[in-house]
Amino acid sequence: KNQLIITFDDGYKNMYTTAYPLLKKYNLLATIFLPTEYTDKKKVAWYDMVTYCIAHTLIKKIRILGKEYSLVNESEKKEAILELKVKVKDLSTLDRQRALKELVWQTKVNPKKCTDKNFLFLSWQECKEMEKNGISFEPHSGTHPVLTQLSKEEILKEMRDSKKCIEKHLNKKCRAFAYPFGEYDTATHKILGKAGYDAGLTTVYGKNIYTTE
Repeated sequence: KNQLIITFDDGYKNMYTTAYPLLKKYNLLATIFLPTEYTDKKKVAWYDMVTYCIAHTLIKKIRILGKEYSLVNESEKKEAILELKVKVKDLSTLDRQRALKELVWQTKVNPKKCTDKNFLFLSWQECKEMEKNGISFEPHSGTHPVLTQLSKEEILKEMRDSKKCIEKHLNKKCRAFAYPFGEYDTATHKILGKAGYDAGLTTVYGKNIYTTE
């Protein structure tokens, strides 16, 4: 009765510094889904680049993806971030890489120097400590792509490689997978089983009942 499952996507460093102490204090179990290409690496994920660069820039105006954005105040920065995150996410992989490279150049912000725990990710050592205290870890892909934009072979590789990575570092069996951005389609769902998973988590709102797929 009144059961729930607590999950977190991405596994940022602030999971260890902020969420973990609270979960431990109240003896709560939780699962964190990791994009393994960023775990234990000091780099900003591609899907956070827009937020990080615009939030930290001192430049007052940029022009990218065919539009000029004023960044004079926090309100304008927030508006630009919301719009550009959607635009960048919907680009092809190659066009996205080009756009983010251009963004870094125009904002004059170097993501490689990031020390913000809200953008950096957990280390394997932190994961091991947390696992001893009721926190489990499952895959959230390797590079956190938009799976529906990939080929079947690329999707399978993202699912299998991230699974193997966590199983290797944490010496456990992975059974669940969280779809990046919560996005999936029929083909992606079928590949999930082929990759060795029992369940896939998304972000569809509503109750899970006995007929829920």
